[in-house]
Amino acid sequence: MVFIQGGTSITRDQFFKYGLVCVLVVFTGLGLALVLPRIASTQGQAAQSETSREINAPVAESLYVSKNGNGSTGLTWTDAYTNVQDALAGAAAPAEIWVAEGIYYPDEGASQTNNDSFATFVMTNGVALYGGFRHGDSDITDRDWADNLTILSGDIDKNDISPDGVVRSTDHIIGVNTRHVITAKGVDRSVVIDGFIITAGKAFKFVDISGGGFLCDGSGKGNQCSPTLKNITFSGNYAEECGGGMYNNGSQGGRSNPILINTIFSGNFGPNGGAACNGYELPTNISNSKPEMINVLFIGNKASNGGAMYNVGDKTSPTLTNVTFSGNRASRDGGAIYNLGLDNMIVSNSIFWNNLDSSGSGTISSTIVNYDANITLVCSLVQGTGGSQNWIQDNRFINGGCNIDQNPRFITPVSPNSAPTSDGNFRLMSSSPAVESGNNNAVTVSTDLDGNTRIMDGDSDGDPIVDIGAYEFQLEYPYDTFIPINFH
Repeated sequence: MVFIQGGTSITRDQFFKYGLVCVLVVFTGLGLALVLPRIASTQGQAAQSETSREINAPVAESLYVSKNGNGSTGLTWTDAYTNVQDALAGAAAPAEIWVAEGIYYPDEGASQTNNDSFATFVMTNGVALYGGFRHGDSDITDRDWADNLTILSGDIDKNDISPDGVVRSTDHIIGVNTRHVITAKGVDRSVVIDGFIITAGKAFKFVDISGGGFLCDGSGKGNQCSPTLKNITFSGNYAEECGGGMYNNGSQGGRSNPILINTIFSGNFGPNGGAACNGYELPTNISNSKPEMINVLFIGNKASNGGAMYNVGDKTSPTLTNVTFSGNRASRDGGAIYNLGLDNMIVSNSIFWNNLDSSGSGTISSTIVNYDANITLVCSLVQGTGGSQNWIQDNRFINGGCNIDQNPRFITPVSPNSAPTSDGNFRLMSSSPAVESGNNNAVTVSTDLDGNTRIMDGDSDGDPIVDIGAYEFQLEYPYDTFIPINFH
């Protein structure tokens, strides 16, 4: 992209050199258009303007949930349910549930028991759950999940350290919490969860000890768990065994293949996979979990093995596109990812940088551990590989071409020693080697994690190439965030 000042072309860096932060004027033969959206939060997920949504079947009904409703029928905002559980119980598929901003707990509702640690939001086929509304919004395009925080919380006794309702580190969980904030079993793509923060789940004590935030259970012959998750943040969830944020269970002849788009995992903990666990049937390692992750950020998660992600199973093979791993920590092996007995894992346009395990940081072995497993890396920035031109001598790491090994230059990186944490800003600076270094053919979603156009001309050479990582480069902003600017 080129910026115009009185008819003179300047680069992004020159733009800031000349101090044109507050006002840009662009003249063209067709007129002038300037859009200055509000500054996004440093955690990500800026508000997006929606023009469409996935519709898997004709919508027979819409139900409403709001703290300002009267709790009767749920058929209007005035008559809205005041808790999510009653809406889920009253939904007849196909149905949409529109949820207004607020904090919602799974032990609330007509059929629930107060402070029941087994309470969970159970998803069923044909039901779509949308957050980010204001009470009274008339169209799904009105919602703004960045401003209208819609929180599904496991803090059922309401004493965790969470000033705004969001637990940002599992160190802040206190007392009794629900074992799984959300549970889904035997569901397909018709299940949609979009526009929520999932926080304070605590899977613990002998049973149900994996997937504190989300238990996606596809176990059992012929079963599956393959929902669609969009615009979700998993923050401060805990598991005693596997997947603090999310556990995708594809064991015993079943499969767990969710798709996650525009999702953040931060400040979660689980011994095996601080943020996410895929597969996991020990000691047989027979499991089938193939989650697809696009525009996903793993930051500040902590585990014993696989600081961010733990993958196990002969048919387990996550596919990652434009995913960022940074600031994650494992006390034993695999600061970012731990792979065991894995089918080939494909990673494209993704960043692995500054993750820590017991061996330290800065090497490929401290970042990704493969036991009887392979991973194919394509057009990614991976610390310790040497890049495609000087690839490491390890046949478990397959060089798919155009990989690099350089500091990605995040706006505000965070040390993995701080994990579990949700701090940091992992957008790219203009000098980042990740800008214009990806593979356009791998892109299937036209926006990035912030909802900005995914393939920009980051170096202004007239040949747009996708950036590596969860965020597409936008204009730098000197106060540890950025102003996204679109020109039409």
